[in-house]
Amino acid sequence: IKSGIVSFILIVLITGLMRNIINRIKSLALEVKSILSSNDLSSRTIIGHHDEISEIKSTINLLLDNASQATNNAIESSYETEKHMDKVLIEQEQNKLIASLTELSITNSNNNIELVQNGLASNKDYLDEINQLNSQADKNIDDLSKQSIEVANAVEGINTLGSKSETN
Repeated sequence: IKSGIVSFILIVLITGLMRNIINRIKSLALEVKSILSSNDLSSRTIIGHHDEISEIKSTINLLLDNASQATNNAIESSYETEKHMDKVLIEQEQNKLIASLTELSITNSNNNIELVQNGLASNKDYLDEINQLNSQADKNIDDLSKQSIEVANAVEGINTLGSKSETN
């Protein structure tokens, strides 16, 4: 009988202990599900004892700490990436503007070069015409010089004839 009572008490104690362990595991499962469903990585499991289940809770809290830190790092990295992309887009727009201005400048330069070339060609034509007129003027001056010499010679000849006729 004594062994039956002892066995019964042991069964009751073991059953009570097992229920306690199972209830604590179920409680832990509910805590973890609650944390996961809330998407709140700052929540932690409550550690009340110093046993194996408390070690599991502590490990879950460490896992949540790491997940929270990784999430914060990812968010910070995302913000930094967004800032970088904004800078890249601004630089891209600036480069497009610079390219447009450069193209416009080249087009205007080409137009100006063409205008200068046309002006130079026109000036060359005028200079050629002036050179022709100068050559004609030089020829006319030479002709006038020759005619002036002929007139001077004729006047001298007339004067020589006039002075001979007065002496006679």
